[in-house]
Amino acid sequence: ALELVRLHAPTKEPGFRSTEAMASVMTKVAARTSTAAEEAAAEEPVAAAAGEPRASAEGSPNERARKEALEGDGQQKALIAIGDGQQQKPAELAKPPTRKPRIDAVDGCRFALVFPIVIAHFARFGTKNPTLLRLLTQENVLVGGFFVISGYVSGYTSTKLGERAAEEKKLAKPELFFWQRVMAYYPLHFLVSTIFAPMFIWVERMYSTQWSTTAFRAFLNYTLLQAWFPKEAEIWNQPTWFLSALTFSNLMMPTMVLPRVASLSKQGLRKLFYGLTAVSLLQKVSYSETSHFHSRALLAQPMYPLLWNLTRFHPFWALMEMTMGIAAARDIMLDTAEDKAMVHTNPLLWFAAAYGSLALRLTRFDFNDAIVRGVLFVPLWTKFLTSIHRDALVERPK
Repeated sequence: ALELVRLHAPTKEPGFRSTEAMASVMTKVAARTSTAAEEAAAEEPVAAAAGEPRASAEGSPNERARKEALEGDGQQKALIAIGDGQQQKPAELAKPPTRKPRIDAVDGCRFALVFPIVIAHFARFGTKNPTLLRLLTQENVLVGGFFVISGYVSGYTSTKLGERAAEEKKLAKPELFFWQRVMAYYPLHFLVSTIFAPMFIWVERMYSTQWSTTAFRAFLNYTLLQAWFPKEAEIWNQPTWFLSALTFSNLMMPTMVLPRVASLSKQGLRKLFYGLTAVSLLQKVSYSETSHFHSRALLAQPMYPLLWNLTRFHPFWALMEMTMGIAAARDIMLDTAEDKAMVHTNPLLWFAAAYGSLALRLTRFDFNDAIVRGVLFVPLWTKFLTSIHRDALVERPK
């Protein structure tokens, strides 16, 4: 122990001076411990022959030496685990980290959104049946589920399980958090935009678009800012408005959203979810009051296209739906033992209810896509995600 103090004191640092010096001290400690054990083992028969009373199992010199040897070995392992520059307590080293189980079912839910959205983009070219067109052209409803899932996954992976706190390591560098997510899709976006840029420019020249307008649209496309401009939201590769809105949401996550939502209690999370739903609905009712509450005629243009683009494309509404997903994930992550013991609803019921809301177009309650998305589909889809999350954690999933 004195040698360890002498080695440690001159550095005035929490760690060791060098791994070689530490290894040398550990070798000496092990040699002394081994020698003490051997001497105690040799003394025990001599004491017995001299007629001295035999010590108890715990108090015998041999047993004491053996315990000291084990303790010395344990301290060796703890000190070696510390390494250079860091010092931890043995209890901290033995504490196992809390690991979150991977919820594969949530990732699989993306297909249930992708498939009907792909169909919706081509249905108008594949059939003239009005019933099928009403059912299959609701991509603006389904895309809300994508933002909810994105928020749900971010909340689950970036906050602590069972604690009202975010993962400090993942949010310590907000710029790294942001770029890791953006670079998951931006390289492909850049590649596709560059390959097809001659075609996009050629089409704009066919409509006598000014070069300054074409340059501005190229700038918006490559910087993923198009969703902020209702008139330009669908320039060039039209579906990339989603990436534009998603990029803004990812920018807000590490500093403005995740740490604050993670600090809320279960009751606070539910209040947040209901409040965001109300604000989202208010904007959609505002649009509907200006235009129509019911769905527009098939293949017809919206009455106020810029207001409609502002309603369905603006990044702020995407951020709200992602935050709703985070709040839902955190609600499950803070479940107590009593919550986990409760019987939960079969996820298929919530799934059927969410997609059943699309059938309203066939009835006299054919509300427009904005109303159906905000009032029915997004809340029901969120309940489906939380239900399938709970179901994946039980021994016998439904």
